[in-house]
Amino acid sequence: MATVILGTPLPRIDLIVQAGQALEISVPVLDGASAPVAATDLIRARAHIRPTATSDQVLHVFDSDEDPPNIEITGTSVAVLVITASSVETSLWQHTFPGAEVWWDIEVTAADSDPQQITAPGVITLNPEVTR
Repeated sequence: MATVILGTPLPRIDLIVQAGQALEISVPVLDGASAPVAATDLIRARAHIRPTATSDQVLHVFDSDEDPPNIEITGTSVAVLVITASSVETSLWQHTFPGAEVWWDIEVTAADSDPQQITAPGVITLNPEVTR
């Protein structure tokens, strides 16, 4: 199996999420040379949402090892991470997030390496439900 080397600069993914609506995004996994990483090379993917990029407090976890997983590693020659949150989860975020903007990033783990960050910290902006 080939070693997967992920490089810099890392892409930043900012999201605008509507509270109370399901979230689904797809993120292709590329190495440091922008070459596709095969899905079979990856054994785990996860992302944390935090109040700030440097905070120790975790507000939400996306993880391919969860039961059920809320990140799915799909694809064949190009790994694609499908990251999901239910409408119930995004509705609850407006009560559990400390403000309208929080931070997140994504990391993957290959079978023969430590976890590698594949995105720079990005902002999630949560639009609240006003009329329910």
